[in-house]
Amino acid sequence: MIYIFVIDTSASMNQRSEAGLNFLDLVKTAMEYFAKQRTKEVIANNFKDFYTLVTCDENYYSSWSKSTNQILQEVRNLQATDFGGLDIALKRA
Repeated sequence: MIYIFVIDTSASMNQRSEAGLNFLDLVKTAMEYFAKQRTKEVIANNFKDFYTLVTCDENYYSSWSKSTNQILQEVRNLQATDFGGLDIALKRA
């Protein structure tokens, strides 16, 4: 399966949710959950997954074929500091 994750890393993702986490932290939590669930399916069914990550940072590029752990490490390292919008990210996706 091929997965392209488009994550908004603009400064607006620093807004806080009612739970007290900023929006980017919520995305990171969701990605962790997805990865755990998907890993179970991959192991059970002998699937091969391909991941890439696209952000609002014009200089950021993530290559294909990363492992689940590699893509999660990249997600964990994301910060909401970019001034670009999702339009930039989507054009590169």
